[in-house]
Amino acid sequence: MILYIKRNIEVKGMDNELNEHHEREPYYEDEIDLYQLIQVLLKRKKLIVGVFLVVVIVTIAASYIMKPVYRVSAVVAPGQIYEQEPVRDALIWREKAIDTPENIERLISQNPFHYEILTQLTWDYQDPQNQFDIKTNVQERTNYIFVNIDSSEPERAKEYFSIFLDKVQNFYLHKAAVNATFY
Repeated sequence: MILYIKRNIEVKGMDNELNEHHEREPYYEDEIDLYQLIQVLLKRKKLIVGVFLVVVIVTIAASYIMKPVYRVSAVVAPGQIYEQEPVRDALIWREKAIDTPENIERLISQNPFHYEILTQLTWDYQDPQNQFDIKTNVQERTNYIFVNIDSSEPERAKEYFSIFLDKVQNFYLHKAAVNATFY
């Protein structure tokens, strides 16, 4: 019988703790009181509008201060040449890429034609506007090379880029002509 009483005391003690816990912390429901939410928003409307206006003004000011940057882009792929190749008792023509996309990308990134292009355009070497950073990217599992120039003067960059691509093409045409064999 003593054990039975002890057991009852423990149960009563746990119930008392649970009741005290519920009395100390109010029970919150998972509901949103829209009226209170609207009251808080109306109370803080000056702060909300003020922060919004500051962000808008800073954004507008930054857009006028910053120089616009334009991108001139092209997609380059290795050209194909035809070479005769002996197969058994005959010669057949096979299509072959003039160079690998990685080698073409390396050539474009190094830009060995820069001073030649500036001379052709009669532009000053020292002028910072004439320093173009050419960015390249070989698309995975393809032979395509994406080439970009970012500039604040799009017409100047376009003119430079057009001549640059002509120089790359002429470089590979000359390379193909030198390596060509005539039958």
